[in-house]
Amino acid sequence: MGLFDFLKTSKGPVEDPNEHTGNYSVAGKKGSNPNNDIRIDKDTGKGIYKFGVRNDYPNELISLYDCSPTNQAVINRTALMIAGGNTELKVNDNKRNLFNMVHAVSLQRYPNNRQNLEQVLTALGFDLKLHGRYGIVTTWNNDHDKVVQLHAVDVQGVRVGYSKDGKLEYKYCRDWADTKAEVITYEPFDRYGKKNRQLLYVQLMRSGHEVYGLPDYYASLNWIDLESQIGIHYSTTASEGFSPKLSVVFPGKPESEALEDEIMDNLNKKYTGSRGKKIIGIFSPRPELKPEFKPITVENIDKQYQVIDDQTQAKILTGHGVVSPMLFGIKTAGQLGGTQELQTAFNIYQATVVGPYQNLIQRSLDEILEASGNPNRIELTPFDIISEQNVEGEEGNKVTDALNSMSPLVASKVLDNLTVNEIRALGGLDKIEGGDVRNNAPIPTETPET
Repeated sequence: MGLFDFLKTSKGPVEDPNEHTGNYSVAGKKGSNPNNDIRIDKDTGKGIYKFGVRNDYPNELISLYDCSPTNQAVINRTALMIAGGNTELKVNDNKRNLFNMVHAVSLQRYPNNRQNLEQVLTALGFDLKLHGRYGIVTTWNNDHDKVVQLHAVDVQGVRVGYSKDGKLEYKYCRDWADTKAEVITYEPFDRYGKKNRQLLYVQLMRSGHEVYGLPDYYASLNWIDLESQIGIHYSTTASEGFSPKLSVVFPGKPESEALEDEIMDNLNKKYTGSRGKKIIGIFSPRPELKPEFKPITVENIDKQYQVIDDQTQAKILTGHGVVSPMLFGIKTAGQLGGTQELQTAFNIYQATVVGPYQNLIQRSLDEILEASGNPNRIELTPFDIISEQNVEGEEGNKVTDALNSMSPLVASKVLDNLTVNEIRALGGLDKIEGGDVRNNAPIPTETPET
């Protein structure tokens, strides 16, 4: 076999599974309960286990991702953290076999003809965090002894299935509600399998849900749904103006329901909504027939909403295992957001959430290389969220905070013993030439030559 023979496939270019990927902007089902009983039933006609009553539970998770800003921020950034910084090639082949080296490097740099490995890993991390499962489509060479391509399949369309003889298989469909949509069948990943393309399927294990994995934030789904409903409420309040806050009592009933509807329609068109008129003019033929306007007030409604907002966000972050919201660009009142605090929060999140997920994907890559008879390994590296320069800046911040806590007299004495460049460094400024003298040192004067 030639050097690049194992890179040849028997079916030409591999069809990218993402060509069958559905749009992530799936509309949510109004009034649905995301924590409802997840039924797993056999669909003998399609040869799959349905995921949810309507076989669309993954779409519920996508809908909550689309509608909840807190949930979306955590999932997006966690996916990047799981993908890590860069991948490293660890050479374990003592004989330095050239075929194994070329194979490992080709998967590391060119996992498929459309994506690099970083994009593949980010997609896997996204599915793992959003859905609690992911799938890697592997393509074997002609001899079925080397995996030559890797694709991250859109796991929302993957269903666990079974063949006519009862063997496990996986099926993918862009839209299971569309009876005419194409269904792709994958054989489970196996070195001794027969199919050129196989699916390596991994899911988070949860008691009572052995067929399909569930995301780690499953217990917070009701809170995520609540955040989206709060957003809808605020939007509706802005678009409908004062209508829920004012009642109009008319002194008599109109002659017909049609006239009653006409009066109310005209009132709503003129005086509700963000563009509604702010001044109301009522013309009555007699004083006793004038309408009565009564404001509808709810005590402390602003404080009630603030409490609900804060509690909702806290429950969502707790479900995701987040220690500090700052990691995801969420500012919390009363938090200073120092670099050291951010680094500590990241270390905890890396150890408890990101690291274990990276290990899952790492084991999948190891399994693929091992099945290919390749002793080398492609290793994920931790995501570097804090640079050394930022840590040095934090030390400067500590000095500045210490000076601010001193009395003006004491702080002045301290500054007198610092050089000009040291003082500039506290303010984040660059050094200047001749600035390595103390702040209180006399300015040297030039002596005329004699």
